[in-house]
Amino acid sequence: MKKTIGLLIGMLIWVITASSQVLVRDGLYFNPAGRQVWIMDMQGKEYPRALLYKVSKDSLFFVETMSKKMTSESVPTEIKSIHYSQVKSLVTLRNSPGKQGALVGGILGIPLGIGINALADQTVESTPVLGSWFVDAYDQPSMVFGSFVLGAGIGAGVGALLGGLAKRKWEIDGFYERYQEAILDLDKRAFWSRTAGKRRSSN
Repeated sequence: MKKTIGLLIGMLIWVITASSQVLVRDGLYFNPAGRQVWIMDMQGKEYPRALLYKVSKDSLFFVETMSKKMTSESVPTEIKSIHYSQVKSLVTLRNSPGKQGALVGGILGIPLGIGINALADQTVESTPVLGSWFVDAYDQPSMVFGSFVLGAGIGAGVGALLGGLAKRKWEIDGFYERYQEAILDLDKRAFWSRTAGKRRSSN
């Protein structure tokens, strides 16, 4: 039991550490949680699904690609841009939000499973007459594993639900003020960001 818990905690630490590494290029931080983006211009033209590459004080930069993700080593053949005055609206979406939410939720749900097992153990043990007979069953590896699975399942379900809400839309309509209101949130969602890495490096 203790070895299993130790292994799970070690895995959780590894995931957090791996995701907190900061890579910098040209003063921008690589953001592995960068978003897909759909842009509509002021003439009503809808651009193909792309990846939000970076954001400047007056323009959006994006890469039209079949891929839904980007690595820090990726060198796009063409980076397109559009001035805020030509942007009517845009939508961003996290890559595989349901899968990522389920993974994180599943990992974080394991402690819930441990708590469920401990609570069930105490409840059964305090049950008159049958408590002493059933208590040994709750210490069995199969029961402990079942509690882990239950907790991870609950966490994965909640994570997947939250991941499904990772879609965001902005109505810019070519206005400078609306673009300025959105620029910080858009920067956080770009693959190369001025702020995303600062938050991770300060943790």
